[in-house]
Amino acid sequence: APDLSAQEMALIIERFRRDSGLQVIADIQDSEQPLTPAQWEALNANLTEALGNVLRHAHASQVHISLQMLPGMVRLEVADNGVGAQDMVEGMGLSGMRERTAALGGSLMVRGDQGMQVITLLPRKEAT
Repeated sequence: APDLSAQEMALIIERFRRDSGLQVIADIQDSEQPLTPAQWEALNANLTEALGNVLRHAHASQVHISLQMLPGMVRLEVADNGVGAQDMVEGMGLSGMRERTAALGGSLMVRGDQGMQVITLLPRKEAT
């Protein structure tokens, strides 16, 4: 069965590409071990939020989105080449993203020194 949530992620990216007019580089890795619906939900919500931030704050021309399946974890990164944010305002939806990620035992990393980088790390169970 096709993974609906993976398709949803592709749709979010496609819609953003169309609506933003920015150059979007997406590198979404397929997973042998599927993620849980709750994980997809958090990833897609964080992706949507991070892309919204890019539009509102970044003045970027390019966004790089990557989803990697690493041993024991999944890593979603949204990075832009915009102005970044030296003073990271916890507004910008970050606290919601942080809570959402923490609820699944994960962590959120945000860097604003070269453009903006938002990384969501979620632990995942290896298929046995």
